[in-house]
Amino acid sequence: MKKVFFCAVALMMGIVSFAQDNGSTVTQTGNDNEAFVTQAGELHSSTISQTGNDDYAWVRQEDDNNTSSITQGPNGFLNEAYVTQLGSGQMSTITQSSSAWTYSYVEQYGNDNTSTITQGGDDDDATVYQNGANHESEIFQDSSTLTNAD
Repeated sequence: MKKVFFCAVALMMGIVSFAQDNGSTVTQTGNDNEAFVTQAGELHSSTISQTGNDDYAWVRQEDDNNTSSITQGPNGFLNEAYVTQLGSGQMSTITQSSSAWTYSYVEQYGNDNTSTITQGGDDDDATVYQNGANHESEIFQDSSTLTNAD
């Protein structure tokens, strides 16, 4: 009986240590925010921070060693960010610091791809699709820097 107990404890410790290979942190302040994270494989890291209202974030990471970071806020609403990373060594960073209606979509297939989207204006749209290996993309949108010339 003693051996059965110790074997069960050892098995549970192995399951706990295996389950800790992936990490996800979701922080939400505001009303009606939604966040979804699905991670498979090992060594994934996902961080979502939403500090507005009615914001939506979605992350799906598949193989191994993928990293995703989504930041929406500080006071926005109706912002959307989607990340799908299939492969290994992918990195995606989305920062939406606008007031409203920004949309970001990142889809990466293959290995070791990097995508960075920074949006500071309202009603910004950005889409990144990368297939293969070692691709890098960077999108910066800030409508507040636009001026009208007379």
